[in-house]
Amino acid sequence: IGIIVLLSGCMIISFMIRNTMIADAKKVAIMKTVGYSSGDIIRMYLGFYFVVSFLSSALGVVVSVFLSKLVLKSAFDAMGKTPEIVILIPGIVCVVGVVGFVLLIIGSILLKTRKVKPVSILSDQSEITTKKRKKRCQVKVLFSPAGIAIRTIVRNPKGTIGILCKFIFW
Repeated sequence: IGIIVLLSGCMIISFMIRNTMIADAKKVAIMKTVGYSSGDIIRMYLGFYFVVSFLSSALGVVVSVFLSKLVLKSAFDAMGKTPEIVILIPGIVCVVGVVGFVLLIIGSILLKTRKVKPVSILSDQSEITTKKRKKRCQVKVLFSPAGIAIRTIVRNPKGTIGILCKFIFW
């Protein structure tokens, strides 16, 4: 179960960061227009996401200790033992893993911005995308929860397959 939760978290983090970076395409173009180099932009974004991911994962490690003690207290009381939760090594591994994963995603997305020209972004001629997209097929269904689900399945088949695999193996 832990591996499935970890993979789900990685997929969610990856999806959110990619969407944020695509939404920030105009900001990157404006920074390039003002005179920032691609290296400066990459350093700014990597620094920002390093601080955010480091602080949030460190806070998550600290909070997990208290939640683990709270959840496991009754089980340990029933066995007549006291919970000894060692957090140093797993906490360091968790923080390094999350920060490394986030920086890897940000770096891979920002490397694609080196080829982007500010004029094309600001004139809405092209957008920074993380992958080449095929033309979406148009699905015409009623506006309902089922219709929204069908449109989402058709527009994002890889994400749908990932979600189905998680539910099957859960």
